[in-house]
Amino acid sequence: IPSRAGHGLTRDAFDAAIPIEFWREVVDRVAAEAPGTLLLAEAFWMMEGYFVRTLGMHRVYNSAFMNMLRDEQNANYRSVIKNTIEFDPDILQRYVNFMNNPDERTAVDQFGRGEKYFGVCTLMATLPGLPMIGHGQIEGYEEKYGMEFRRASRVEPTDEGLVAEHWRRVTPLLHRRHLFSGAQHFRLFDVFADHGGVNEDVFAYSNRTGDERALVLVNNRYADAHGWIRMSASFAIKHGDGGREMRQSSLAEALALDTRAPFARCYDLVSGLQHLYRTHALAEQGLHLHLGAYGSRVMLDWQAVHDDGRPWAALCDALDGRGTPSLDDALLEHELAEVHHTFARALDEARAVHATDTGAVAETLAGFEAHVLAFLRACDRCAHGPGGKHAGLDAATRWAGTAERAASFARERVLTLRHLHEQLTGDLAPPADARVLPASGQPDALQAPGAWDFAVALSFAHALERFVAGAATPADPQALTALFDGLRLRAALADWLARRGTSEDERWRIAALVRAAIAHASWTAALIAPAPAAAAPEPTPAAKPTAKPKRTKKAAASAAHEAAPELAIALAGPVAPWRTDSDVRWLIGVHEHGGITWFSREHFTRTLWWLALDPLARAVRDRSADAAGLAALSARLRAELAAAEASAWQFDKF
Repeated sequence: IPSRAGHGLTRDAFDAAIPIEFWREVVDRVAAEAPGTLLLAEAFWMMEGYFVRTLGMHRVYNSAFMNMLRDEQNANYRSVIKNTIEFDPDILQRYVNFMNNPDERTAVDQFGRGEKYFGVCTLMATLPGLPMIGHGQIEGYEEKYGMEFRRASRVEPTDEGLVAEHWRRVTPLLHRRHLFSGAQHFRLFDVFADHGGVNEDVFAYSNRTGDERALVLVNNRYADAHGWIRMSASFAIKHGDGGREMRQSSLAEALALDTRAPFARCYDLVSGLQHLYRTHALAEQGLHLHLGAYGSRVMLDWQAVHDDGRPWAALCDALDGRGTPSLDDALLEHELAEVHHTFARALDEARAVHATDTGAVAETLAGFEAHVLAFLRACDRCAHGPGGKHAGLDAATRWAGTAERAASFARERVLTLRHLHEQLTGDLAPPADARVLPASGQPDALQAPGAWDFAVALSFAHALERFVAGAATPADPQALTALFDGLRLRAALADWLARRGTSEDERWRIAALVRAAIAHASWTAALIAPAPAAAAPEPTPAAKPTAKPKRTKKAAASAAHEAAPELAIALAGPVAPWRTDSDVRWLIGVHEHGGITWFSREHFTRTLWWLALDPLARAVRDRSADAAGLAALSARLRAELAAAEASAWQFDKF
């Protein structure tokens, strides 16, 4: 102090006057006289280590964390960590890391609101010690305040985006502080860049407790970072006699990976993706990382993956270090690749059957049948292979039918579909509605989009049903639907339609229709059953003729609805699919407007005819032997249409 310079003491005189350091005396007396008291020191300009090492404070505010990371003095701060763990790793547990406090500019003012902020926030939440979140930090407030403030001078809105990202990326880490707070298993790694040298801008470290393990990677620089991590920096191991030794750990040792398992999997909290690595590669070569500018990754939930017969190796090679939303789904997709490939090839052949002239159709049908056979055999291998058990596809240990007979059935069905329009007569298929039905040889302009694609895809589903249940016993619709879902045929059909240029809405509509037809097979089967004879009405006493009231269109439809005996037949069977199925409700256009739930006339009519395609094809196949069933089908379809018309297209009334 300049004004007191003349009264200064020499070092010897000072040590004689104050032989014991004041704060050291405070620490020792508090420990003896008030045990359990937490002593938290406020230090600055690299004095943090002195307060906890020499003076013995329990915690110290770590201003170096805020200042060095803000200014991107990454090499210096990595040196601080290295020096600390080489002296005593436990000291890391005493640091209180923060990004702002009442004496400093706010966190968003110093670090922004983007990836740099969340990268440093990730470090704060995952380094050993104690994270401290400043007032207004999560809300994104910019006003700096001091101890003299009575109230904020600015009215600032909460940054909801910043709050939401805290909930997504930071809060889960704070819930796992037991994993990060200790320093016993903390390991810091150097990132050796692809071009040589250590990338000092990347903070890479691991920690673990019990069976929980984590690897944190943060790039605190506006530049891409590529490199490898394998061996940790040196750290001290203390012995009971007061001595210590220096050690290093490999990445596999730091994460305590089970080297007997061929693979290890983990989850990245930042991207939400799962990763798969070869264990021996992590042990021998380490991990190759790529981080974008201010990029970060927090790899959690490390688990060993043992060989269970599934193609983990092929999936690992295919991913090549990249993440995927679900490893289990990706593995199943990998196993289903052959199913989907043969499915698409068979659909291509079906299109060829549709376009082929009558003279050459036999040869085209033979090729189609061969591709269906390949598809069914691929389904069989997948369902009964190692992945089938994990995907829930092995409900039946052995399918009752044969692939050959099922493929032959698909061929017969496609041939029937080619001649469907030619064999329909009468009022069964009014021209306006018949556009939804496939018609070989007619231009696409005269048909609804996807009519043939839906019909053929449904034939594939029924061929699969024949393969599963055989010809004698129909498959359980729920089991067949589960198989359809498990084989991901909805997505496979939509992908095939997308490659053909079908619009997004139309391709998912066709895929949903196929699934709905399978799920509600009992309802469609009831459509073809012969209608029971309607009971004769009871005689009524004669009454005086009254004036005939004027009938509105709605009243006429309602009267037709009440008078049609077919309606009672239609509603007496299985529950109609639009009552309970969310897919079908979407297909018929259920929506709300003005407080009323409506459905679409056009979509309903189209869906009704398409769901009736299977019983229609069965009736047409041998019309002379099943004329009664064909008539029953016509009656039921007209009854459902009459009921829809009578409801004035209000779903609740329908």
